[in-house]
Amino acid sequence: MQILNRENILSFFLAVVVLWFGYQEVSAPENWVSLVPEFFGNGENLRYMVLAHGAILILSGLFLIFNFKRRIAAGVIALMLLGIIINFYQTGGISATLIRDVGLLGMALGLLVNRY
Repeated sequence: MQILNRENILSFFLAVVVLWFGYQEVSAPENWVSLVPEFFGNGENLRYMVLAHGAILILSGLFLIFNFKRRIAAGVIALMLLGIIINFYQTGGISATLIRDVGLLGMALGLLVNRY
């Protein structure tokens, strides 16, 4: 088994990003509630949504790190990033954050469609 290959490198660095954001969301959800789209409502439910989002990011990141169901984890991350990108575009147009997330989406899609 080759440790340093394209898929492991992509998985590791995408996992670092999603683990960091997942941890931030779980440890301080109040900092992220304002980014939840308005159609989800308001109140304490948004805090739980942020916590769930963060937990899913952490779980997906761990799956990538440990090469467990890597394609499924990449697909989940891709869907989450697509939602984030759409929300950012609708609320603020093109920004550096949106472009960064497009790059991360590309990494996730690369892992999703690759046959390793």
